[in-house]
Amino acid sequence: MKNVLIITTWNYDEALIQTYTLPYVKLIGKALNNKANLYFVTFEKIKKTPEEKSKLKAELIKNNIHLLMFNYQKFGIWAFLYYTFSMFYLLFFIFRKNISNIHCWCTPAGSLGYFLSVLTRRPLVVDSFEPHSESMVENGAWQRTSFAFKILFWFEKLQVKKASHIIGLTVKTPEYIKEKYNVVPKKYFVKPSCLDLSEYKILDSDAIELFKKKLNITQKYICVYAGKFGGIYLSHEVFGLVNVLQKEFNNDLHFLIISSNSNSEINVLANNENLNPGTFSHYFALPFEVKNYLAIADFALNPVKPVPSKRYCTSIKDGEYWASGLPVIITKNISDDSDIIEENNAGAVLKNLTVEDYTEAAKKIKWLFETEKKEAIQIRIKKIAAEKRNINNVYSIYESIYK
Repeated sequence: MKNVLIITTWNYDEALIQTYTLPYVKLIGKALNNKANLYFVTFEKIKKTPEEKSKLKAELIKNNIHLLMFNYQKFGIWAFLYYTFSMFYLLFFIFRKNISNIHCWCTPAGSLGYFLSVLTRRPLVVDSFEPHSESMVENGAWQRTSFAFKILFWFEKLQVKKASHIIGLTVKTPEYIKEKYNVVPKKYFVKPSCLDLSEYKILDSDAIELFKKKLNITQKYICVYAGKFGGIYLSHEVFGLVNVLQKEFNNDLHFLIISSNSNSEINVLANNENLNPGTFSHYFALPFEVKNYLAIADFALNPVKPVPSKRYCTSIKDGEYWASGLPVIITKNISDDSDIIEENNAGAVLKNLTVEDYTEAAKKIKWLFETEKKEAIQIRIKKIAAEKRNINNVYSIYESIYK
């Protein structure tokens, strides 16, 4: 029987685990006829009580998923020592539990998986491969001369050479791997961020009006953004865009923000663009609650910083937006998504971050609602989600690897 060690570097409670990883882990179990033991590694930023751990483990064991929780450490000497200890613990764990495959999510986890694969001679699978080191430099978090960049970039090259299978996020990712690492992947699969589409419903007008009343939203149109400000996402530029949108929609547009940023951060950004407090609102939502807010929106924003490496990354929120039937305003060259939106008349692509580009995007969105009924737009865009983001479409990838 195959037992699989699955490594992530995230908190169990994060959306990256709940919506981006666990659904696929269950597909791995299905590919193994739900008979294998799946050992699932997380690195927790906030320590959980024994009671909390027991509850989570009891929920996962129903799917033969066994949770292994380590503590997250910031990059540095102590982190190096702690992750070295973690590696040796997992090394003996692999032999003790008769692990047959090592399956890692993204390249930071893949670095740990690479060592374990070399030392145990178990096959290595790198899932959701993206150029993480390049992205950190382009977003200003690291310097290209920093040790952090150099070590992760080196490990990325080792991973793609070692991996028996690489699951990337875009069609063009192999081109990046060949150009940057001079490696041709042994076996490569494309898997953008997918969803269980059955969880996303289109509400009727009465249900929408009831929810809008609950949120005290009086404007006819709602533009939603679900995500953070800063880091890999734009910040003040988003509010500049919203300012233009509100003018184009004759101030009959509400900006609905679902974000973990604080109210004070949001208010500073809004005040700098002179947004009226009554024209935007801010809520924090757990991952499973986000779809409820998307269901009342008319269109959405995905303000990923348009740096070169994002051409090879995925965008979870686009799938959520499309599953909710929402047109999207997106920056250029983001994954395959910018092209999909432009080719399918499913929103607007910002070529640059200027008032002229914001105005062009605003006019495009307004034109969509003037020339097509909202219900027709929703149905058309949900078809994009069914074709590009249906989690059932990627089961064959895991079946190919594990059967």
